[in-house]
Amino acid sequence: MSHPTYKKADKTACDAFKRPFYFGRKAVLKSKTNNGVNFETTVEQVGGDMKGAFQASYKDKSGLEIKKMEVTTDHVFNGEMYLSNVVDNCKFSLNSTLKEFPEITDGEKTEIGLQYNHEYFTLIANCDPITAYANVNGIVGYEGFRVGGTAKFSMDAEKKPKVDNYDAFVGYKGDGYTVGCKTSKTLSNACVTVEHNYAKDTDLFVKLDYDVAKGKTDKLNAVNIAFAMQHQVDADTQFNLMCDKAAFVTAAYKQKIRPTVELTASAQVNLNVRTEEGPSDTKFGMAFNFGDL
Repeated sequence: MSHPTYKKADKTACDAFKRPFYFGRKAVLKSKTNNGVNFETTVEQVGGDMKGAFQASYKDKSGLEIKKMEVTTDHVFNGEMYLSNVVDNCKFSLNSTLKEFPEITDGEKTEIGLQYNHEYFTLIANCDPITAYANVNGIVGYEGFRVGGTAKFSMDAEKKPKVDNYDAFVGYKGDGYTVGCKTSKTLSNACVTVEHNYAKDTDLFVKLDYDVAKGKTDKLNAVNIAFAMQHQVDADTQFNLMCDKAAFVTAAYKQKIRPTVELTASAQVNLNVRTEEGPSDTKFGMAFNFGDL
């Protein structure tokens, strides 16, 4: 039985509260060559700014996978490469983010990593020689129970090695439901997620965030709870709905118009802000995907 990585332990539930919803204007064009290279061009308008990105990816039968080679109009390069089938149950990785080359700026990284998969656990170790840090994370599973942790270490040659950040995860995957709790910011925040397969085509999600530091002085505002629903109407149509403690109601509609054209439309209403005509704090967004869907 395989287990997700620590990073993806609660990814399905967390994605239900953000991935389906988009509040800008975006068009994505995808294409694929005969030798298996995938290209993706994105043009996006957020507010009054226009942004763009060009991305290529490739996966070879030998175990080499170039998951992302991307350049953006913000002068950022992102790269993700993986190599498997070299050592049993192991995957090597090289991830890079470069900005305004050759100067080193905030947000840049060059991570070298190793992932080991076992029947009962998954372990990942990454190090960045440029920013001088290492990260180790892992997750252990047995009969539906999952327990994991992560730690980030500073490796500055002029200072003693120290642990800069550490967090944990505990969860359980049952028949038709998944429950998890993951901490962040060195145990300063806790996030509890519940995923329930209510029906064949309908999934329900609950997410509860708790700010430990704020809870010491303001327990009411330290907790935020949100609910989400995802319904697959048919093979071409999907509907998502979300509401939270702040009275934001968000909906998304995804429709495959043609075999290679997909539309996603989103809308958000703040029920706490009202005028005589009704709610006034609203947002809308629309995205088109063209290509090999």
